[in-house]
Amino acid sequence: MPPDSFSPRDLTIAWAARVSLPQLGARLMAFIETRASITVFRLAVQNAPSTVFGNLPEELIAMIARNVRDMAFERRMKKWVKISNCLTDNCNALSHVHSDEISDINNHEGYNLSEDELQEAFSDEYTERHRHKVAKWYRNLTTMDGRSEIGKCARILAQEHGIRPYFMMNPLYGAEGYDYIDNPFDARAYLILPVTQAPVSSARGDETAIFAVNGILDPSMMAALRDDQRQKFQTTAAMLSLHPYNVEEDESMYEEPIEIPEPEHAPRPCGACTPWLEQNECPFMPENGLAHKGTTAANSESIFAKEEPVGSSPTARCTQSVPKPKRSKAKELLPQLMILGCGELEASVFC
Repeated sequence: MPPDSFSPRDLTIAWAARVSLPQLGARLMAFIETRASITVFRLAVQNAPSTVFGNLPEELIAMIARNVRDMAFERRMKKWVKISNCLTDNCNALSHVHSDEISDINNHEGYNLSEDELQEAFSDEYTERHRHKVAKWYRNLTTMDGRSEIGKCARILAQEHGIRPYFMMNPLYGAEGYDYIDNPFDARAYLILPVTQAPVSSARGDETAIFAVNGILDPSMMAALRDDQRQKFQTTAAMLSLHPYNVEEDESMYEEPIEIPEPEHAPRPCGACTPWLEQNECPFMPENGLAHKGTTAANSESIFAKEEPVGSSPTARCTQSVPKPKRSKAKELLPQLMILGCGELEASVFC
């Protein structure tokens, strides 16, 4: 099937192997991003005098290329975990605001708001930003055209390796239908080898229809997967450093911690935050007649949290090493024959 003729909105019968959605997106984009640099590096090693590189073994060259891709992957992964969390409704208000916005509101109040207070303060912005982001990425991942970055990467992979990434967006309907803000998606990702496609058409209408088809077929319905086709899956998975999907895998470690900046001219905290001071010695204690900036003497003590241990601040968390995620025990992708299809149509009646 020509790569340019593929559309996720068509019903597709394909051999498919499920992988992690954020890892597929991040690995694919990191691979395409670093491909030219790694190619130039390999050519430089190949054509350089032996005295320069000392006949570097292929294992070392491959390790360098892998490390370059991993650095690009980790940077991309932060974004793709956010995308996945947003599509599956595992985000919150602070996932959709920038640190400078938090800094502005803290400066206005004169102290650091608690996480609950920040969630409430940004609740209106969260609703609109969440709806916009879900709609944007739903359309990007269910059209996969050449206008989006992920669509361009998918086309390159299909043209060069015959395997295509597929993002399945299955809407979880509520009692009153589906809405981008009220209902999450069951968002999944696959590497697929398409067998055949059938277009989905609809009668013109004023409504926008969302559909999803996702099922496993009896493999005896089609010709068995050939050894060379099976090898395509394993080669692509190895090239992108992908492994079979594991529901227990914890990808939250890739999330970028939300940093809450200190307000400008931050008031000195009282004894609860500075254990080396006796509380009755703190000039900001209510009984001493002074109050923290932005507070009254009656409530100045309660608004400051206790000091966190060293290494537990948001900034410190960014620098701590994180363990490697738990991977599936299965080492090879096991493709299944599936029927897939999802998308959005400007119609109200399917035909």
